[in-house]
Amino acid sequence: MSSQDGMTCYFSDLEPIFQHADKDQASRRLIIGMLHVMNKISQKRLTEVFGVHRNTVSSTSAQFRAKGMASFFEKKTGRGRTVLTPKIIESGIQLLAEGKSQRGAAKVLGINPVTFHLGCKAGLIQVPSKPLKTEALETEKKLAKATERSERNTKDQQTSRGRATHDVMGRQLAAKGKLAAAKPPFDKAHKAVENGGVLTALPILIQEGLHHGVHEYLKLSKGYYGVTTILNFLAFLSLARVRNPEAIRYEAPGEWGIILGLDRCPEVKTLRGKLRRLSENEWSVRTWQKNVFRDWMNQPQNAAATLLVAGHSKVDTGRRGNLPKHYVSREKLCLPATAGY
Repeated sequence: MSSQDGMTCYFSDLEPIFQHADKDQASRRLIIGMLHVMNKISQKRLTEVFGVHRNTVSSTSAQFRAKGMASFFEKKTGRGRTVLTPKIIESGIQLLAEGKSQRGAAKVLGINPVTFHLGCKAGLIQVPSKPLKTEALETEKKLAKATERSERNTKDQQTSRGRATHDVMGRQLAAKGKLAAAKPPFDKAHKAVENGGVLTALPILIQEGLHHGVHEYLKLSKGYYGVTTILNFLAFLSLARVRNPEAIRYEAPGEWGIILGLDRCPEVKTLRGKLRRLSENEWSVRTWQKNVFRDWMNQPQNAAATLLVAGHSKVDTGRRGNLPKHYVSREKLCLPATAGY
C-alpha cells in the first residue's frame, strides 16, 4: 500500500491492483472487508496497517459477506427527508440568516426542533457561520489541519528509515557531526496524542529547576538528541508510569516524538548510551544535583525542610540468637527480625 498525491494505491507482487482517493472512506472500507474475507489476512495485521479498530474490520467483513461490494456505495436516506421538504429547507435557511435560533426557526415552521437540528447537522439546512476573532480563526485553522492518531500511525509505519523517522535530513546532519542537537519546533497540531497530558507538567518542572545549569555541568557529544530533550523524556516517562527504559519498546515512538517536539523518541539503546555518557563524570552530576537542590530550597515556598526516616525489617529464619521482635507489615505479625533505617 502506498499513499501519494492524495491517492492510495494497493499492490500485489509489485503490481498495482486497486486505487482510490485518500478521502474515499467507502472504497477504503471495501478493501478492508475484501482483504479479510477473500485474502484471509488476519484482523490484527489489518488493524496495524490501516490504523483502524478491530470492530471496523469485523463490521466491514460482515457487510461484504452479506451484501457484497455495492452495499459500500449505497446512499443512506433518513426519515427526516419526508418532513424537511425543499420549501421547509428554504424557509429554515432564511430564518437562520435573519438571526433566529434553530429552536425558534423550528417553532415558526411548526416542526420538531430535533428534526430541524438533525437537518442542520446533516447539511440539508445551511447554518450561517458566526464571525470569529483573528486568534480564534487561527486556532480553528490549526485544528482543522491537525492529524488524527490513526493517520499518524499509518504514516509512521510507512517511513523507510525506521518507524516514525520523518526528520531524515536532521538525522543525517547529526550522523555527520554537523548538528549539536535537534531543536523541537512544535510547529504542527495533533489530536488525541497518547500520554499528551504530561506536557502540562513541563512549566512546573522548569520552575523547579530541571533545566538549571544543565549545559554547564552535563555534557553530551553532538547528536540528534540533546541534554534537555533527554531530561524532559526521563521526566515524562516517570509521570506516565513507564518504569524503565526497556519499557519504551512497548510504547508508540511517534506519539512520544510529538510530546518531545521531534519526529520520534530515542530507542532503548540510544537512551542507555546517552545516560551512560551523562553519568561518566560523577563530580559534574553531583554538582548539578546540589545546585538544583540549593536553588529549590532557597525558594520561599520550600523553606521548611522535612526529614523522612524509613525503616526496613528483614525476618531472620536462622538461629543467630535472641533477636528483638519487629512488626513485619507483609506478614502482619511480630517476628524476630533485624531492622535497618
